[in-house]
Amino acid sequence: RPRLSAARYELLPLRQSDIPLLIEVYKHWQTYDEYMVLEDLEEAEFFAVKCSKRGNDVYEARLETRLGFLKTRSVDHEYFSSDFKGSSSKSVSPIVLWVTLTYDSKLCSLDEAWTRIMPDFNDMITRLRDHYFSVHYIMFPQPFPSPNGKAYGYPHIHCVLIIEGATFNIFPSMEEVSGELRLVYRIKERDEFRSIADWHSWVDVKALRTSGHLYAYVTNYSRRSMIGDTPKVDVNNAVLWLYRKNGFNLSGFFKARYLDLITTVHDYGGSEAVLEAPRYKFHG
Repeated sequence: RPRLSAARYELLPLRQSDIPLLIEVYKHWQTYDEYMVLEDLEEAEFFAVKCSKRGNDVYEARLETRLGFLKTRSVDHEYFSSDFKGSSSKSVSPIVLWVTLTYDSKLCSLDEAWTRIMPDFNDMITRLRDHYFSVHYIMFPQPFPSPNGKAYGYPHIHCVLIIEGATFNIFPSMEEVSGELRLVYRIKERDEFRSIADWHSWVDVKALRTSGHLYAYVTNYSRRSMIGDTPKVDVNNAVLWLYRKNGFNLSGFFKARYLDLITTVHDYGGSEAVLEAPRYKFHG
């Protein structure tokens, strides 16, 4: 049976030239369906359940469930209005930011970059919290998917930050995105934010205007990188699998603070978990 331990033994430390082989190994593991046997303690019956594997259909369903709280049933909640009333900017607090953190390939080897990415991110969050106090996040580590260029396989991070207790000045900006001219929102405090974050590589910062925009950004990046059968998905899932990285990470209070920003908490697209006595027993 294909196993991660064998892949790590053969392929670590990872080199860019070995990424195609890694993808082959990952696909062999990912398409090798495995099942676990559970016992229904109430019905006294045994049944098999397909295991979740990064990128398979069970994984996709679990991803949708875990991110479901981001989708509101009501009309999009606005973090700030699109009407600037003739002004070039407006003050906003709290703020929801979409931040992209790249990793300069000249800093270290590919393997070291993946070893350092989470400690580096945690250090950055600590610096932001030291300054802004209240910072909550959901983050997605991803490898650069294009085999053309020195950054192939190097990590970058997309993250949503909810920052409370600080005021930012927002302004609209028409920018070219994927060949199309689109309206995005920027912060005048960009340079100050970058200085406080003290990230070692390039940083991009956008302000998200509504909960719908947040959900669209998160689902767009998560689905395009973790679900499906494309070269981008294969690179992403293979590298994260090899380095035992989660597809995304939530800070402890992100969900609670996100729901607090919605006008009516009862309108969020999810349900509260009810803890019950265990019904199923794992048998292998």
